[in-house]
Amino acid sequence: MSLSQSNHLDPDRWVKPTAPGAHEWWYFDAISDDGRDSLVVVWYSALPFDPEYGLASLRHIQNPSKHPKPDPLNHCAIGFSWYRDEKTVAYALNRFRKDQFSHQIDPQSGLNQSIHKNILTRTNDGTYKLVVDTPALSVGPGTKPIKAELSFKPASIHDGWEKDLGTADHPHLWILAAPDCQVSGEIMVGKKSLKFQGRGYHDHNAGGDELSRSFHKWHWGRFHQGDTTKIYYVCEPSPGISEGLWLECDQGRVTHTETLERLDGSDPKRTVFGIRYQDQLHHEGSQTKWKLGKPVDQGPFYLRWVGQMEGSEGEHGRGICELLQADHLHQRWFNWMIPYRLKQPKI
Repeated sequence: MSLSQSNHLDPDRWVKPTAPGAHEWWYFDAISDDGRDSLVVVWYSALPFDPEYGLASLRHIQNPSKHPKPDPLNHCAIGFSWYRDEKTVAYALNRFRKDQFSHQIDPQSGLNQSIHKNILTRTNDGTYKLVVDTPALSVGPGTKPIKAELSFKPASIHDGWEKDLGTADHPHLWILAAPDCQVSGEIMVGKKSLKFQGRGYHDHNAGGDELSRSFHKWHWGRFHQGDTTKIYYVCEPSPGISEGLWLECDQGRVTHTETLERLDGSDPKRTVFGIRYQDQLHHEGSQTKWKLGKPVDQGPFYLRWVGQMEGSEGEHGRGICELLQADHLHQRWFNWMIPYRLKQPKI
């Protein structure tokens, strides 16, 4: 696999893949300076985890004359997770229809994207402003609204770094937009509030096929350590075949890239959903180790951790990691669970 720099396209552009099952998202995460609070916020123009969308796409692919192609924008969504001390404080994955989605990039005014009341903007100095206003999936009694205003200020402004991590038949574009950001803002969930100060990350993914047809599994993680951000992204298009990336950034600029065919680690464990994972990983080339510990979130096809990184000279860093078991998507014995997490708010 060859590595390639960005061709100077806007990293936040709407790629807008059109094949049945195509999907796209703009991902942000942050960890507070004291390490207690972690946030993940995602804008989806097409949610690959929506069984209504995935199953309709698979039916259309199998028999296009009988089953119409679904409209990806009728499955746009906003995702929000807040973890404190590695326990969920608030969670939302809310789906909306196409008339609630808009995306504009203007050379003068920057990025302006919205899903219902959730607004993502990027100003000319590169700062991202995130406004979240959506119902939470109740963690305690009663439904609570999530309201948040967050600022992600990148350590440097650059054109992004991107790579197609898919295959010729199943393309998947990963765009590293702002790997190192200073993050500040406020979150309110019911009567709980948090003034947030920390460090964050932003990337953008666009897949040209239904996700379970594109990947068997993928592993992704990013860690901040001093002025450095280290990222791994390993994809398995089919079991036993993998390829991926190892990137290092200095103050938000990519300074080192290499292929990463696999991740080694501890003896595999298995979740109740049958996902095999390792809670410790390492990269031999850089003598880097990741201690993932217990997942902060898990479901029938994914796991998420707030982990620790250790370098060869005793350096330490914190980061967020995910594992997606894509071939679990749209399996009958898992699909009935998803509506408990995925909601369509009344508007």
